[in-house]
Amino acid sequence: QTLAEKRRSLDREKKVIFGQRKANDDKSERLRKENEMLRQANQALAKKNQTLAERQRILDRENKAIAFQRKENEDESERLREETDMLSKEKQKLAQENQTLAQMRKSLDRDNKTIAPQQKGSERLRKETDMLSKEKIEKQKLAQ
Repeated sequence: QTLAEKRRSLDREKKVIFGQRKANDDKSERLRKENEMLRQANQALAKKNQTLAERQRILDRENKAIAFQRKENEDESERLREETDMLSKEKQKLAQENQTLAQMRKSLDRDNKTIAPQQKGSERLRKETDMLSKEKIEKQKLAQ
């Protein structure tokens, strides 16, 4: 080959190499820009993820507080149910005692009517009647 042919051959190879270098540089620049865009998007997502994680922690704390309050409310409700049951039983007991006292008073009132006020026992019966009346009033007050 002549020097001129070798030179033309080298010039063609140079042009191919420069073309490949230009294509590689363009591709490298495009990849750099794409990488930067992806890095920024990743950074934005990381920030959003951090915000969501903090929100999740806040919600978890709130849920824990709500669960604790619910448990306290259930405990208080159970305590009040038990207290209500106890008061209801006590009220029934007092009503029964009041009924018994009323019957005793009626009986004493009948006895008092049959006994003459001058007899010695009438004063004692009046005192018992008064005492039973006072007890009945006290029981009614307690029942309320």
